[in-house]
Amino acid sequence: MATHVQKALRLRIYDLLVADATLATYVSTRIYSSAPDNTVYPRVKIGAQTLEDWSTHTTNGFQGDVFIHAWAQGTSDVEIMNIMNSIYAVLHAITDLQISGYSTVNFRCVLNEILPEPDGRTYQGVQRYSIMLGGD
Repeated sequence: MATHVQKALRLRIYDLLVADATLATYVSTRIYSSAPDNTVYPRVKIGAQTLEDWSTHTTNGFQGDVFIHAWAQGTSDVEIMNIMNSIYAVLHAITDLQISGYSTVNFRCVLNEILPEPDGRTYQGVQRYSIMLGGD
């Protein structure tokens, strides 16, 4: 079952994002796995994960996607772009996620999208990271 890997992956991504000083200048400590209602802006949420087993007879492994969401408010999308660039700098092309029992084969940003919300002041950024883990 992939749930232990998903939990370890979510915790590792959280730790990496919280430790980044540049990202903290934008969102402070507002990095969540599940953002509480009425959380102030800007903020980051580690979103949905999908993992599929690609194990063979001799090797365990998983591949899938992790979504990172960010929200900011303002008169332009500059702040959300800065936040998304900071997340990208932390996560894109990590060579070792340090998940026990697994090596990082690939971890790359494959989607970066900024969406204006209907209120005209809020912007949502979405990034999708493709991941491949192989058993040690």
